[in-house]
Amino acid sequence: MLPWLKKVLWPPVFEDDEDKTRIARSLNVILWILFVACVLGVLTTGSLGQLILLVVTAWTVGTWALMRFGFVQWSGILLSVMMFGIASASVYTAGTLSTAMAAMYVLAIICAISFSRNWVGMVFTALSVLVSYLLWRAELSAAWFPEPSSIVSGSAFTHWVGLVAVIAMSAAVLWSVNTNLSQALGRLLSLIHISEP
Repeated sequence: MLPWLKKVLWPPVFEDDEDKTRIARSLNVILWILFVACVLGVLTTGSLGQLILLVVTAWTVGTWALMRFGFVQWSGILLSVMMFGIASASVYTAGTLSTAMAAMYVLAIICAISFSRNWVGMVFTALSVLVSYLLWRAELSAAWFPEPSSIVSGSAFTHWVGLVAVIAMSAAVLWSVNTNLSQALGRLLSLIHISEP
């Protein structure tokens, strides 16, 4: 692989901070998934949809650059804010509060807890509950929500790409959590010198 391409694709390594390197590795995977999904979405959606996806793409690149410069926890928070925004925009543009779209709120909470601090995850939990309640009330009163077709026109492929991106990002976060738990358990076992019979 070309050295410059490897440098761009591979996550940064912070020699003095194992936790920072671990989080950066997971963020790198998620941000690349999101970037590819946005680029595919821009190519297959309507003009307003393209504008929204271009903003998300720029946010993704900015978050990725921030991570590369060592601001890993801030990158995790920005990713969570982006997921929260995408969830809210998806519900709004669809014109309904569906379980599939609201699941993005769960992904934002998981990202906040996994890539920053637990209290940040609790803040995102409270915000998600509050916003989902407000959106539900707005849907009941037929306020705020426009006609779904008037906001974003996208093909079935565009919706599939979005679904695959959410599934892939969820899998990457869970993989990261599982890997981190396994590594922590391994360090604990080596610290207390437990050997198997």
